[in-house]
Amino acid sequence: MRIGILQAGHVPPELAASHDDYGIMIQRMIARGGREFSFTIFPVVDDRFPSAIDECDGYVISGSRFGAYEDHPWIRRLEQFIRDCFTVSLPMVGICFGHQIMAKALGGRVEKAAAGWGVGTHEHRLLSAPGWHDRPSIEINVMHQDQVVELPPDSRVIASSSFCPVAALEFADNGLSFQGHPEFDNGYERALIEARRGGVVPEAVADTALAKLPGGDLARDADTLSRWIADFLHAAH
Repeated sequence: MRIGILQAGHVPPELAASHDDYGIMIQRMIARGGREFSFTIFPVVDDRFPSAIDECDGYVISGSRFGAYEDHPWIRRLEQFIRDCFTVSLPMVGICFGHQIMAKALGGRVEKAAAGWGVGTHEHRLLSAPGWHDRPSIEINVMHQDQVVELPPDSRVIASSSFCPVAALEFADNGLSFQGHPEFDNGYERALIEARRGGVVPEAVADTALAKLPGGDLARDADTLSRWIADFLHAAH
């Protein structure tokens, strides 16, 4: 199965020497899910898209420093690409910005949340997730200020928290999206928080998140989400 990774952003320049770019992070994350895929990375943030939607059998949209509501030609083109994929039921997964742009493209609404920045490791309650009944919640790294605040038609919330009510969505039979970052290992999450501390992320918010980051390489449920995403793409094809 051919998976296209629609890379909507790049690792900040100051972190690029020691961390892979987002497309590689997502490829590695999905590979941990135990399914056989081939991958092609499309840097859509640089306006490099698949030549046609059937160039791949499914797509994953990465995070981005841009907002889904921003008016950039590549974002408008990505929204249309999403709608075209859904018209023919191609499986699609969104992560952070990908979660938000899928919701917006299909009729939802995204805005900066009054709650402010969510960074570090957050826990999201599982509300309705077929086949995912082995746990009541997922714990995952997050890095966002924007949130989905209005659902698109034919979608349902499958994970939530008091900070982020729409933490994951299921779209009909061929879409799945998460606000969190299963592709961010703890080392990159820490480095990104430190880089943004006192800038876009308030110092107090950053310091609280840094103090609570767990040991080990990955957030507690990063591998669980990798399996869910891989299984979803495999089953939806």
